[in-house]
Amino acid sequence: MNGSGMQYDIEIKKGTEVKTTIEKMVYGGDGFTHINSRACFVTNAVPGDEIIAEIKKVKKQYLIASIKEILRPSKKRISPPCPYHMNCGGCQWQHIDYEYQLYWKQKILNESLERIGNLSDIKINKIIPSLNKFNYRTRTIMQLDNKKKLTGYFMRNSHKIIPIKSCLLLEKPINTAIHDLSDRIQNISASQKVNDVEFLYLKHAHKVIISFNSSSYRKRIKPIIYACDKKNIIDKADLIEKINGLTFIRNQRRFYQINYLQNINMIKFVIHFFSELHNPDILELYCGCGNFSLFLAKNGAKISGIDFDEKVIQEAVKNTMANDIENCHFKAYDLNKHNANIYKSRHNGVLLNPPRTGAPQNVLAHILSINPEVIVYVSCNPATLSRDLKILLDKNYSISEIQPFDMFPQTYHIETIVKLTKNSMEKT
Repeated sequence: MNGSGMQYDIEIKKGTEVKTTIEKMVYGGDGFTHINSRACFVTNAVPGDEIIAEIKKVKKQYLIASIKEILRPSKKRISPPCPYHMNCGGCQWQHIDYEYQLYWKQKILNESLERIGNLSDIKINKIIPSLNKFNYRTRTIMQLDNKKKLTGYFMRNSHKIIPIKSCLLLEKPINTAIHDLSDRIQNISASQKVNDVEFLYLKHAHKVIISFNSSSYRKRIKPIIYACDKKNIIDKADLIEKINGLTFIRNQRRFYQINYLQNINMIKFVIHFFSELHNPDILELYCGCGNFSLFLAKNGAKISGIDFDEKVIQEAVKNTMANDIENCHFKAYDLNKHNANIYKSRHNGVLLNPPRTGAPQNVLAHILSINPEVIVYVSCNPATLSRDLKILLDKNYSISEIQPFDMFPQTYHIETIVKLTKNSMEKT
């Protein structure tokens, strides 16, 4: 059946056009409907849209379609301000009213917890919106064409490049640097083996760092440092960022959260979720460069941070030194491999901040062997979060609080922080 409850007698194949109504949004950014009892995912759709859908792919269990014609638009459909939106893969939801974006992020998280984690009647705090709906990204990677000219982003579900002059999601100084330095960037890219160009904006220093990713691993191309206030290039600079009073020595090749203000909100919640611990001794897994660790340590916790990347750990150590923090220690281990030695110490708290793929089962097993009073899970993927929570909840932990954040407005991505506490009869 379609979204209007109609059963079609026609054969559904590639190119078939079908009238239907969009029922909901799904993780990944598409609208969802039913055609001949099969799930159908439709790009650039909004719940309530009455459309003619054109089938693009026919799978055994589902269909993929695009909008051939909008017969009656959803009341929540808006005109996207970006001229590239319908094709560019940088964002998916600019055509949806922002409050409605937040509604669906909350609902998608809830549905994921119910469907994958078997968690019913779970209270989820209202999602915290981003203060900036646009111009919030402090980092981006832009693609080059065959002539090594700076162009833009990949088309959605494609490696075809969409040329752009300015991106509405980027902090404005990045767009300024792209405009002012376009010729210089293209000259370097054409003369070197450059794959793509990365832009990083440091808000405190008010500088844009432009890095060249080369296919030649033996060649390191000197980055460009653009001073935004003077609108010129400088040879050297202290590449530091200030976040809530702490100093972070930045490297353009290291991961940091791209929404500066929303990251501060997340840091505050992580600190709050561990606040009930007496003499907090916290193990942080996938600690990165210390984005959460240093603030927890500043608030009196003893921190042991672990990440698989030696260079990331080296930068985390530099950050502790830059802030004169002594109760924060870091080590590099491959968490995907079995290494029980890193879990020998007793910790009353664990902070888990895994990549999109979630935490491996052996990591969850080791966390449970530590038997911490509080586990705080920072997630960027509702599906893997739900899967991992189910494992933890089956071992006598309970969810105390779930707080989602809109880290990436105009996209389907959802950040979530979950606090789990050991059931009282199991506490040590």
